[in-house]
Amino acid sequence: MRDFLTISQRSTLACAHKVERDGLIRDRIKAVLWADKGESVAKIAELLLVDEKTVRRHVKDYFDNDKIDGGSGGSKGKLDEGQALRLKELLASCDVPDADDARERARKLLGVKFSISGMTAWLKRNGFSFKKSEPLPAKADPAAQAEFVEAYRALKQGLPEGEALVFLDASHPAMSTRLGYSWSLKGQRKCVKTCASQLRVNVLGSLDPSTMKLVTSFPKKVDGQALAVHLRKLRRAYPAPLWGTLHAVLDNGSYNRSKATQGVASELGIELHFLPPYSPNLNLIERAWALMNETVRNDVYFPDFATFESAIKNFFQKRWRRLGPANASRFVDEFQILGPAF
Repeated sequence: MRDFLTISQRSTLACAHKVERDGLIRDRIKAVLWADKGESVAKIAELLLVDEKTVRRHVKDYFDNDKIDGGSGGSKGKLDEGQALRLKELLASCDVPDADDARERARKLLGVKFSISGMTAWLKRNGFSFKKSEPLPAKADPAAQAEFVEAYRALKQGLPEGEALVFLDASHPAMSTRLGYSWSLKGQRKCVKTCASQLRVNVLGSLDPSTMKLVTSFPKKVDGQALAVHLRKLRRAYPAPLWGTLHAVLDNGSYNRSKATQGVASELGIELHFLPPYSPNLNLIERAWALMNETVRNDVYFPDFATFESAIKNFFQKRWRRLGPANASRFVDEFQILGPAF
């Protein structure tokens, strides 16, 4: 038997093999792919360390039922390339909470019945994975975001020598314990002491992603006055006459847009560029807050506020000098435009 798979089926099986963790299912996939290449049953059995009857069963299961998962289910009839494409497009465009929902959609769309195990295997083979959904601000405007990104690219490419472009924002990390991911033995879960305190450290930051230079302030309260102080600190970090205009990208907070803030910015030679509403995905300094959380807060219990505040300030004032440049690849300005929600 040779060349019984279409190009699309070969590609789908190869992709499924890369992501599959179950060794038995990987062997089933290899048996089908090798048979398609013309390898003999005896040779495949030798490579997989199984008997020839098992190899024939693997290939027959796929050939008859589009089945590689080892369960008792599968579709009653193998989907052709067109049907598979239609189903894939449908499932990619809507919320699919579980395999049962997917198999019901397949039944309504194509009139094909899958078992739970068969649909689970089909989803894996076709590039789907089970993961948490991402939050999307309800009022985000993809068109406005795309327009901003285009304007940002033009600004960056035309930036004269001696001018700088920074991303500015505030963060308010709380002392409450933030649980993160870590490796544990199967059947066990690591326990972390927790604290529910909502005491916070306020951080105002300006990040230059081209150099990973980060200027931070720690006001008692984030308001127009605190922002004015921060803008003056930013200007001192880029002193004239070595530096000309500074360009700061920031959100539409009321104190950011206030006449007082714009007056201070104009006085200091800082030009403000406002993000579209509800667009934290376009502010690169958000990634600095994420790195701080991963490094300082995840799975860490702080016994008192002084210890917590010291850890936050130490990250930005000392550890950033090493960790920022070491993680520069995370700050490349390849923005994700938020699309419509399901």
